Amino acid sequence: MEIFENAPERAYAWAQAGRGAALATVVETWGSAPRRVGAQLAIAADGEMQGSVSGGCVEGAVVVEALEAVSYTPLRAPETSLPLVCRLLLEKKTGGGGGGGGG
Repeated sequence: MEIFENAPERAYAWAQAGRGAALATVVETWGSAPRRVGAQLAIAADGEMQGSVSGGCVEGAVVVEALEAVSYTPLRAPETSLPLVCRLLLEKKTGGGGGGGGG
């Protein structure tokens, strides 16, 4: 399996292991974008990454936002849209048990 195909599973595994993780997903592109809609990047709280959503400074900005999302507090929204080459959805992956339908 290519490293770009299992970013959601990797983020979930990191969260289950208590490492904390975020999952960035390309939800819209325009012009010449290096990744298509649906491309994903998993980022662990310790900086380990899997996948790709862009490259260069754009991906660096995504990582910064993702690490901030992992350390989410009620004063900061866990969903972020970056005004860069592509619009991204950052999701905080939590490893809690119990019921509920969250991710």
